[in-house]
Amino acid sequence: MTSKEQDLRAGLIEWRNVKMVEEDLDGDTFFGPQLIMSNKILDRIIDLAHYAKLTTPASILEQTGWCYSLDYGSQIIELIQAYFPPPPEVLPPPPAVLSPSTTINQTNSGISTVATLPGNAESLPAAEGANRNSKRAARKCRACGSNLHICASHILNHATMSINTRC
Repeated sequence: MTSKEQDLRAGLIEWRNVKMVEEDLDGDTFFGPQLIMSNKILDRIIDLAHYAKLTTPASILEQTGWCYSLDYGSQIIELIQAYFPPPPEVLPPPPAVLSPSTTINQTNSGISTVATLPGNAESLPAAEGANRNSKRAARKCRACGSNLHICASHILNHATMSINTRC
């Protein structure tokens, strides 16, 4: 366990003990603080907090099955975020916008269209990726050679498909 996880564990145990007093359950010596949150759920919360999987009380309920997650989940989320702050949102860069002006370059293999990006002198070949995808072979079943399905479809009943049933 990392030091952050150990600190979160100590914080959850302290929260659990405070809740026992607040709910007037501190006299229960049989179950003790595990009446509010078992050690198994506490450990699961720590594991999930490490990977930022708990963001709402509903996510605590989904991931742990803790019966009090809708009652105390917001307090647990605040406690988790004190030790594991949420990562900052990283916005993707804006897509490159091609200018309406394109130039035609003569190459040894033929003519290629080049589009220029606004604000930069960089150029991108416009049709290079399109040619690569157009040469892709059609998918076929390895067993029978049909192009109506691939091998994973052999699980289906062949009577419903109009294919050669030798596969």
